[in-house]
Amino acid sequence: MALYLKLVLFLGLAWVGLGLAILSGLLSGPWAQIPLGDGSFSAGWLALGLGLYNLVRWYHRQGMLQTRQWQRDQVAHREKLLDETKRQP
Repeated sequence: MALYLKLVLFLGLAWVGLGLAILSGLLSGPWAQIPLGDGSFSAGWLALGLGLYNLVRWYHRQGMLQTRQWQRDQVAHREKLLDETKRQP
């Protein structure tokens, strides 16, 4: 799972970097504009949106894993306390 989280974080940062590069004008070309009806839509906004989506996914999963680990630790601690109370007369 750690490799998956690193990949999601890397892709999120890569998309954000690409989106900022397109929006700032460092990267340009015919592919930078997506035709949409009568106007056009910058591909930078799409890349920025994908990057932010991946970063939110990474942040949520990271927090979820920490919560699950805390829950496992609490269950183990509770079981240890129950075992200790059963041993005492």
